[in-house]
Formats: sequence, C-alpha cells, structure tokens
Amino acid sequence: MVEIVLYKIEQGGQIFIALNDGAVVGCWALKYHDEKQSYELAKMAVSPCHQGKHIGYLLGKTVMEYTRHNGIKKIFLEGDTLEGGVKSIAAYGHTPGHTVFQKDSILVIADLIHGAALQLEYPDYCPAYDMNKEAARESRLRILKYARENNLTMYGMHLPSPGFVK
Repeated sequence: MVEIVLYKIEQGGQIFIALNDGAVVGCWALKYHDEKQSYELAKMAVSPCHQGKHIGYLLGKTVMEYTRHNGIKKIFLEGDTLEGGVKSIAAYGHTPGHTVFQKDSILVIADLIHGAALQLEYPDYCPAYDMNKEAARESRLRILKYARENNLTMYGMHLPSPGFVK
C-alpha cells in the first residue's frame, strides 16, 4: 500500500513523498515563489519500477487536495517561464501534471514517448502506462508538432541511445 507523506520546506513549499513499505517510490513538490505570490508544481517523479501503478495520479490528487484545503489559489506550471529562461509546457495524459521543459532549442520530454520506434511515427498509439489515453495522445501530437515547427531537439527518458531525437 502506498502512503503519501508531507514535508514542509522552510523557505516555503511542500514536498509530497510516496512510500511503499517504507521505501520512497515517488515525489512531487509544491514550491512557493514569493515574487509571483504563487506556487509551482515541480519535481514530479516516480521510480521506474513503480511506474504504471497510479502513484503519479495519487501524488497529483494529494497535492490538489492539499492546495484546496489550504486556500492556495495561485498555482503555475504550463507555459510559465521559470528561472533561467526554462519554459514549462503541459503534456498531461501520461500522468496528471506531466510537463515538458524547453530551454532554447532543447525540449526535455521526459516520459511523453515510451516506444520511440513506434510512437514517433504513430503518436496516436497509447501504451498501458498512459493514465489518460486521450490526453496523452493529444499531448504527444501537440508536442511533436511544436518540436518540428520550432526545430527543437527532444531529450527523453525512453528515447534510443543517446537519448535524443531531432
């Protein structure tokens, strides 16, 4: 059984840790930005051997419940430019809150694509890992089009060695 534990950050924000039998299997941060008077959804990760078990969904649901119960109204993620000029782009579907990040001509797609040989040619294909297949399909189509139109190099967790495609 997965348990979500909350840790408060002194500088402002929270980290939600997913534990399975006492072992850390995932996390998601809610980071406070004083200059924006808002919170950033950040640093979502699930251990590869625990992916596909709805841990990301459980983390996302817990974070959203926390924001509602604590009166947090301003949350940012999609399209906002983060420190260092990094642009975040929503790519929901694989998990709630899945995000890709762009810096100049580099686009980090994380788990947007699981089988590059198939999904780069047929982005409509949805593996069992996608929690919301329709949203994942739409995100893949939109992000691949965006990468082509902007001549971006994509880096991802499941792309063939060396881990990027143009």
